[in-house]
Amino acid sequence: MTVWYESPVGDIRGLDRCSLTVEKGMISCILGRNGAGKSTLFKTISGVIGDYDGKITGGCILFEGQKITSHNPAKILSLGIALAPEGRHVFHTLSVEDNLLLGAYGKRKGKNSRSLIRQEMQDIFALFPILGKRRRQKSGTLSGGEQQMLSIGRALMCRPKLLFLDEPFLGLAPVVIHEILKAFLMLKKKGVTIFFSGQNAMSVLSTADNCHVIDKGYIKTSCKSVEIMNSLDIKEIL
Repeated sequence: MTVWYESPVGDIRGLDRCSLTVEKGMISCILGRNGAGKSTLFKTISGVIGDYDGKITGGCILFEGQKITSHNPAKILSLGIALAPEGRHVFHTLSVEDNLLLGAYGKRKGKNSRSLIRQEMQDIFALFPILGKRRRQKSGTLSGGEQQMLSIGRALMCRPKLLFLDEPFLGLAPVVIHEILKAFLMLKKKGVTIFFSGQNAMSVLSTADNCHVIDKGYIKTSCKSVEIMNSLDIKEIL
């Protein structure tokens, strides 16, 4: 996936001269302070902000060689791009299982769709066993870490090629972060490309292959994660 965004001179935009590439099959992250443009970038790529509502003023987004800049969210999802948003946004009055089923809505059709959905759900329970134990429980009664796992699982129910995770570690205990990072590595082995954001994710960079740093909507640096961890300049930004 490649993003190139350039706003007209003189305008104020959430993204400006924002250019980056996410490599297939890799785990990438984007770091930046609160308000730097991380969520705006994810929403733009996912189609929540796009040409169809007149908010992109320049540049383009390519996915597997196809321009998707003007696609709506449903079309982008059908191509294999899913987003687990910041704040989890699970449906509190619904069970864990029903939340996961919503993630597969509209993705599977035909006589084998039910068996495929059941298999996908079992894959989620294998990835996050605690969700299998809580499958009948209302999601509003889950802990913050369990809700984050559920948000990730719901996004995975459509079997995406590229998974966006907006601030997946925000407010979580170290033990939960460790479990989610283990899941990242398992997903990578299955060929899922992962792109996550954080305000200060220095502690989880060892899991990421590549890293981008965004500041005021501009990509300041793109390099291997180990280079970011050893950069004093980047630590000053974060």
